[in-house]
Amino acid sequence: MLQFLAFPDIKVGVEKRAAIYESIGLINEQLWLGHFELWSGSGLIVFRHAAMVGEGESMSFEQAEAISEAAIEECERFYPVFQFVLWGGKSPTEAISAALIDTAGEA
Repeated sequence: MLQFLAFPDIKVGVEKRAAIYESIGLINEQLWLGHFELWSGSGLIVFRHAAMVGEGESMSFEQAEAISEAAIEECERFYPVFQFVLWGGKSPTEAISAALIDTAGEA
């Protein structure tokens, strides 16, 4: 088992943990690879993914790269949700709606 952890540099105070737990639940419903957690001891948010590697087998560079790229993409995609809840005063539902707006057009 290979466990991959990514820390998006977010620390949650005790007063905001209930809202963040709710946010994490809503976020995790949308993920197909890995999940977010809130570590209760430190208040850190972490993205975690585990991959099965058979006995005597190894993971290819391409597989490791795909896992790390997916983790970075998910952290970047959902970082605004955590910001909106922690610093913007939005509810978890409002934060997800605001953060996941599809863009249209070209720049």
